[in-house]
Amino acid sequence: MSLSCDDLSQQRGQQDPGSVIPDSLAALIAALSQVEGTSSRGVVLRLVLPLSYSVEGFAAATSISRSGIYEAIASGGLIARHPPNSRRTVITLFDGLNWLATLPRVELSKKSDGAQSAADARPT
Repeated sequence: MSLSCDDLSQQRGQQDPGSVIPDSLAALIAALSQVEGTSSRGVVLRLVLPLSYSVEGFAAATSISRSGIYEAIASGGLIARHPPNSRRTVITLFDGLNWLATLPRVELSKKSDGAQSAADARPT
């Protein structure tokens, strides 16, 4: 899949809460479109992502602990699958992205000096 900056802008305008295009990706594409001498139509982002991950691979890709991934699977929030004739548990790209989109957002608290701290962050 490839998206130009214009394509992403149009998609972000129509974005629903379950969208799998993260804001950080949109920011990256917007920054790339500002590169001198490059029009927004000239920047094309090509992502090659695995279609599925092992539990360990998904944990590494998301920086979430393996036990956190297993807890999410056990609670039913994260869908995991067993391919035929395999003992391995896999998480598809789409199931993983959809689960990540359901996680609570973090609200940064302001320190007395006005700086924001992620260490004091609270889910909203």
